[in-house]
Amino acid sequence: MEVVPYFMLFIELLGVTGRCLVSVLVYLVRLAVPGNRKSLRDKHVLVTGAGHGLGREIALRCAELGAKLILLDINKVSRVACLVRARGVPDFRQSSLLTALRLILFTLNLV
Repeated sequence: MEVVPYFMLFIELLGVTGRCLVSVLVYLVRLAVPGNRKSLRDKHVLVTGAGHGLGREIALRCAELGAKLILLDINKVSRVACLVRARGVPDFRQSSLLTALRLILFTLNLV
């Protein structure tokens, strides 16, 4: 009966288990101690689909964080624009009918 293959298997299982435990510990430490958050204050943020749904919520959250917004949507974004202005965003652009590359480039040149 050879002991070496079973011993090597045992050692390899210990190594894999150890690496898994280290990975879990690193994850838990990163979860408990979050890193530095990137500030959006005075950054330009282009939000597509800003008229409703997730795009609308992203636009409102970025407005709260002080970002300079560029809102694009197929439909009008006037309701979101009113909410963003109410939150005091100073530099703000909006555009609707996101149908052509020309409009995207024009909107980006506004910034």
